[in-house]
Amino acid sequence: KLDFWSGLRIFRRNLIPNLSVVGNLPGFGLEVFLNKLHLKNHDKIAVIDWKNVISPRKTVKRGFLEGNYQDWKMLVEIFKTLGFFGVFTQFLKMLFLRKVVRERDFR
Repeated sequence: KLDFWSGLRIFRRNLIPNLSVVGNLPGFGLEVFLNKLHLKNHDKIAVIDWKNVISPRKTVKRGFLEGNYQDWKMLVEIFKTLGFFGVFTQFLKMLFLRKVVRERDFR
């Protein structure tokens, strides 16, 4: 399992050498930018499996029409930033770097 789209991330501050670049990123550019940095550094990506913790879809949070509109808007911005093959290859590379961590390992 890999949540490629969400902004739920924990990372070392020194991962971003120049914070000024973050302010110039497009709508969902931060996620794409962080993904690129992790891939460049070959960092392992810990996917934490927390029971009873969910990230509800936008349709649950904002209603059916607005939620679907926001999802499509997000996808368009991501594909505009990376292109089709960029999204595909970034996702595949991230799958190979992932490491599943169980909630109990943090207690």
